[in-house]
Amino acid sequence: MNLEQTRRWLAAGRRLGLEVIAPCQLILSNGSKLEATALVKVGPPKGMVVDPAWSVLEPHAHQLVAEGFGYSAVTIGEDDDLSDLLRDWAPG
Repeated sequence: MNLEQTRRWLAAGRRLGLEVIAPCQLILSNGSKLEATALVKVGPPKGMVVDPAWSVLEPHAHQLVAEGFGYSAVTIGEDDDLSDLLRDWAPG
C-alpha cells in the first residue's frame, strides 16, 4: 500500500468513527506475525484485519478467529472499499 492509499484509508476510518492502523503488524499469541494492509478497530479489544491477498491471511485464519479478529480479503482502492467492507462485517 502506498502513502496515498494509506491516507485514504485513514481518512475513511475517521469519517466512520474508527481507528485504522495501516499498514499494521499483528503478533498473535502463537508467535506468528501477520503484516497486513490495515487493522480496523471496531470494538474492544480486537479489530478487523484487512489485506488484499487471501494468501497473506490464510495461514493465520484459525488463529485470527481464535483471538477474536475478523478478517477479509478485499481489493484496496477508494474510500468506499472500507465503508462497504465494514457494512458487511460485524465483530463476532
